[in-house]
Amino acid sequence: MNFEGCRAYEIGNGEKGILLLHGFTGTPKDMRYIAEHLAEKGFAVSVPLLPGHASDPEDLKKIGWEEWIKTAEVSWESLVKKCPQSGIAGLSMGALLALHIAAHW
Repeated sequence: MNFEGCRAYEIGNGEKGILLLHGFTGTPKDMRYIAEHLAEKGFAVSVPLLPGHASDPEDLKKIGWEEWIKTAEVSWESLVKKCPQSGIAGLSMGALLALHIAAHW
C-alpha cells in the first residue's frame, strides 16, 4: 500500500475554520478536494489523521475508538483557538466523530 501524501494537513487562512474528519480506513487525502474548495472560499481548514490510519490495516486492531475521539477533540480545540467561528464535517465514521463533538462541545 502507498500511503504517500496521507498526512494531516492545514490549508487556507481564513478567519472562519472547518475541521474535516476522514472515514474508517480512510486518510486526510480523501478530504483534499473539499478542503481545497473550502480554502478557496476563504476558510482555514484542518484535516487530522486519525490514529491507526494511513498505515498497515493491522494497526487498526491496536487502536480504540476513544483515540479517534481524542484526536478529533484535540484538533477541534486547536482550530477553535485560531478561528472561534468554526464548523465541523466528516465522511462516514468521521461524520460520527463530528456529531460527537457537536453534541458534547
